[in-house]
Parts: sequence; C-alpha cells; structure tokens
Amino acid sequence: MKVWEPGLRDEAAIGLVRLLARPAWAGSDTAAALRAALRKLADDPEPVVRAQASHGILLLDDDPGPAATVIGRVRDRILREQDPNVLAVQLRQVAAVIPDESAGELDQFLEELAGQPQGAFLQPGAPGGQPPAASPWSPREEVAETVAEMLTRLAVVDGAPFSAGRLADWLSRPLHDADRTKMLLRHLQPYLNPPDGTGQEATFTQLAAVVQAIRAAWPAVATPAGGGPAGGAAARDAALIAHQLAQQLDRASGAHDHQSPATSTVPRGADPVFAAYAIPLLCDLGAVQHPQVTQPVIQALINLSQVSPAGALQAVAQTVPASGPYVTDPVAASTVCAYLTRLLAEHRDLVLGTDAGLTAFRYLLEAFAGAGDPAALALVYAFAEAFR
Repeated sequence: MKVWEPGLRDEAAIGLVRLLARPAWAGSDTAAALRAALRKLADDPEPVVRAQASHGILLLDDDPGPAATVIGRVRDRILREQDPNVLAVQLRQVAAVIPDESAGELDQFLEELAGQPQGAFLQPGAPGGQPPAASPWSPREEVAETVAEMLTRLAVVDGAPFSAGRLADWLSRPLHDADRTKMLLRHLQPYLNPPDGTGQEATFTQLAAVVQAIRAAWPAVATPAGGGPAGGAAARDAALIAHQLAQQLDRASGAHDHQSPATSTVPRGADPVFAAYAIPLLCDLGAVQHPQVTQPVIQALINLSQVSPAGALQAVAQTVPASGPYVTDPVAASTVCAYLTRLLAEHRDLVLGTDAGLTAFRYLLEAFAGAGDPAALALVYAFAEAFR
C-alpha cells in the first residue's frame, strides 16, 4: 500500500474542501466521513497540508448547533497554530464572516491571540521603546494584514474595547512602527467617507491622533543633522505617513471616481460632513512641509473647494509655503494656478468681496509669481484689473 506524500495530502485537502463547500455533498450521507478526513488533514504535521485544509476550517463540524459561533468553533485551533502561513489562511476565513459575528467575541479573540507567541505583534510595545529592527507589520505579512482588517473594523464600527484601545495607542505613536501605521491607515480607508457614515466619526478621531503626533515630531525629525541616520529615517517615515494619509483623503473625496457623462460631475466627496472632517485634518497635515506631502494635501483641498470654497481657500493659503521647493515645482504651480483661475470665475464674490478671500488669493498668486512661474506671472497681469 502506498503511503501518501505531502503533495498527495494537500491535494486531498483541496478536494475535500471543494466537496464540503457544495450543499449537496455537505448534506449527504458521506459528509461525516469527509469532515473526519478533513479534520485529520487540518492536524497534519506538514504546514502546507494544514494550510490547504484550513480553507475549510468553517466546514469541519458535523453539527455545530444553532448557538455555535465561528470564533467558538475555531478559537482553539487558531490559538495553537504556530505556522504563520497556516495562521494566515485560518484568520482569513474568520475575517470573511466578520459582519455576521459578535463584535465582542471577535474582540476577545484578538485579545487572546495577543497573549500567544504567534500574536506577539499585537502587543502595544513600550511607549518609549525603540522601533523594531524588522517590523512584523510588513506589507508582506499576511497575518498582520488580516488582523489589521479585523481590528480596524472592530475599533471604528463597533467600538470594541480591546481593538479601539490598541488602535488608539498605536496611532498615537505613528513613528514607533511606520509599517504598522501605514498598514492600519490603509485599512481605515473604507471608513473615511462611507455612504451611510458608518465608522466615520471614530475614524477621523483616530486619524487626528496620527496627524497631531506627526505634526509635533516634524520640526525635530525634519532637521536630522544632529540625529544621524536615525533622524533621517524618522523624517522619511513621517513624510511617507503624511503623504499616504493625504492621498487617502484625496481619494475619499470621490474626485477621482469614474462617472459616465450622463451622471452628475459632483464628486461623491462633495459632502459637508466629509469636508468638515477632512479640511481641518488636511490643514494640520500641511504643517509637514515636504513637496511630496504638500501636493496631495493641496489637491485634496481643491477637490473639496466646491462644497466649502471659503474654508478650502484659507486652508490652501495656509498650506502653501511662501518660498521653497514647493512653489518652484511646475506641477504645483500648474495645480494652484488652475485652481485660482477657476476660483475667480466661479466664486468672484469670495475673492473680491471679502478681505480674507482677497488676502489668501493674493498670497497664493504672489508665492508662485515670486518663484518665477510663467503661468503665475501671466495671471498677475490678467488679474491686475480685478485688484484695482
């Protein structure tokens, strides 16, 4: 009799999962035998076999009962799994059923996972400790990616205590582990401007902590001459996080949504609630004076100007520096000059009828004209009549 090799066993696991996923087989007379075989493979010593069997981790029970929850059925199996690839598959199956599960039980499960060796990345870390040499939150780490998806939802949608507390702690220290911060920010994207507002307020509260910390750290990390390589790395991390967040807010405005010609050209983000949250946050992000940060901040503010023209104008003027690399960038000049032209055409009263509007308009035009941008200089002459 031939003994199965690992390659045969993992193929068998794939076949069993496919069969049990079909209602006809799941309810057949052979279903119990199929589940028993799949349970055996789920405990196989070979990780590759366990990984394939884990795609059917929710199919292992013969009769879970009406009161059985997903977490209750798989908790022990997941908490004892040490192989990261197998664990990633198991967690992905749980993440797929989050909307149907008890937030409290899922939150408790993540807290339990944090107490296991394979969940050590969920520990908060010492507030004053050094950033890890190799972050377990690398984009290539599927376990962390899946947990981040679950934890962010539990925190901002359900207000689950462990997840909300851990997320708030981590985001208040964004530079302690930049990979972790960037991953968590990505998973907060769906809650920036959801159609029904679910999780939006809690999300912006969390993001405000990130921006506050980055803004407070920027003056020190942006001048790393005395800080050596560590200071340079911190400046890079701060700029990358600010850049990512500005881009996410810009995307959330809906300005880049694909629309058919028959639909309204008003972006999804043309919403006073989103604008009220986003504009102050973008203003604070603008304090990170780096061209790769300033440009997405300005672009997002311009996209929001249709719903809050006065607020956006003041925010743009506050963000654009009077001199430096940004105002000498042709792309930046093109973006802002096109905005100013449209502003004067569509909101002439805002520019010419208010002192604040006129002051902000002049400041922006003079910043780019002073840097010698041809388009800005042409606008100065074109708008001279308006300023008399």
